Amino acid sequence: MDMTEELVKRMFDNFLNDEISLKSSQLLYLLIKKEILSIKVAKPLGNKGMFHDKIGIFYDNYNNMIAISGSNNETISALKYNTESFDIFKSWVPSINEYVHRHKDEFNRYWDNKIKTLEFIDLEDVLNSKYLEQFETDDSIDKLYEFIIADEPDSIEKPQLGFTPWPNQIEASEKWFINKSGILGMATGERVIIVTGCSFYCSIKGFRNFKQLYFVHCLE
Repeated sequence: MDMTEELVKRMFDNFLNDEISLKSSQLLYLLIKKEILSIKVAKPLGNKGMFHDKIGIFYDNYNNMIAISGSNNETISALKYNTESFDIFKSWVPSINEYVHRHKDEFNRYWDNKIKTLEFIDLEDVLNSKYLEQFETDDSIDKLYEFIIADEPDSIEKPQLGFTPWPNQIEASEKWFINKSGILGMATGERVIIVTGCSFYCSIKGFRNFKQLYFVHCLE
């Protein structure tokens, strides 16, 4: 077992220590197994140094792109306590379009193994299939996701409102959570206040469970 395999295996061994970590790992395994997600491990050639670059490329159905690059790790500790920064570049802004494509090309060089000092290996080639079988589960992706999300209130500090929402704001927000959809109609004078109130109330109640939510401010 080389150093890369040993380090990755040690990390996955830690995922077996508690139920929430196990469920998260089972979700990850399902996404890989169903070819929804691909993961590669960066191995420094010569076993010196580490790969610490962080680049992300996002596409939409219209081929618009957003590139991100920065220092932050996607961990609870980093999000809550660290001082981090990252840059965002949008392809539809002519003055920074070049930076988007530069980051895209750099990401593809990593993914396609065109860096002389690094080797990028599929996770399934680092951890053998027998080892990964311990993350097999009969649970669905949705069931695992709901289990993980349900645990979040104990691990993530939620923002607090500086005011008490109006009864109609609470009623509208509660209906969103029941129906998972809805349209709010309101008078011009209270439009901004109620939308702001409901959006904050949703964020505190667990807004992350919604897949999509649109706020449209109509000028009359």
